[in-house]
Amino acid sequence: MLTHDKLVKFLRAKPALNLSQIEKEAGIPSKTLHKALTNQKEVPAKHFPALDAALRQYGYSENLFDKATVISVVNHKGGLVKLRLR
Repeated sequence: MLTHDKLVKFLRAKPALNLSQIEKEAGIPSKTLHKALTNQKEVPAKHFPALDAALRQYGYSENLFDKATVISVVNHKGGLVKLRLR
């Protein structure tokens, strides 16, 4: 289920999305998403079902941010190479 935190995280991860267009597609008041991103106001819960349907067209899914964290350990062993110039 879409929550305010997931909504904000998704929108911040995709800054190229047009917030006005998403608001039109979801049928919610203008500037609602802008206010949510600037921490001025939380999105009312009644808008979440419409936003969920609209955001799925842009790649949102429930498990989008549930991926594992990948940690790599690299060992760069260096050595000394002697070159003879003649």
